Amino acid sequence: MTVRYFAQLRDYTGCEQEIVAECESVQVLLQNLAASYDEPFRSNVLTSDGTKVNPEIFILVNGRHLRLLNGMETRLNESDEIALIPVIEAG
Repeated sequence: MTVRYFAQLRDYTGCEQEIVAECESVQVLLQNLAASYDEPFRSNVLTSDGTKVNPEIFILVNGRHLRLLNGMETRLNESDEIALIPVIEAG
């Protein structure tokens, strides 16, 4: 599957996108990415307990927001495209 990173998440990962091994769910994917990239990726993408997505991050699976799917339990397939997009504040 393809994971695309936007804004400061690109700084934390060092790339705009990558192909990752298939994961059974968004939760497993995010835990794997957090283990790979550590801080500050982990603290910016996940809540402090690691069980939820930080509310400052939008996650799209094939263009659909995670909240319209099954949240962190959303099942993933090899052909999926996941986008991690931080909320950017103007001001």
